[in-house]
Amino acid sequence: MSNKQLLVSKIENGIVIDHIPPGKAFSVLHLLKLDPDARALIAQNVVSKSLERKDFIKIEGSYLTSRQIDLIALVAPSATLNVIE
Repeated sequence: MSNKQLLVSKIENGIVIDHIPPGKAFSVLHLLKLDPDARALIAQNVVSKSLERKDFIKIEGSYLTSRQIDLIALVAPSATLNVIE
C-alpha cells in the first residue's frame, strides 16, 4: 500500500487553480467574485513537488470567464488552470 493519501477529494466537474503562491489563495478567490452558492475548496501552504509550498482552489460546477483568468494572472502569474469534466 502506498503512503500517499488524498487530503482533498477529487472534483467531477469544475476547475482547479493550482500552483498559486503561498498565502495568495484568498486574494485570488476575492477577485473571482464567485456566486455565494458556489462550492469552493481553498488549500493553503500545501507541500508541493515542484514548489516548496503552494495554495490551490477547487471550484465545483463552475468555470471561469476570460476576465477572471486575466485577474488571476495579475495576482498569481505562475498559477495553472485545470478544467475538470
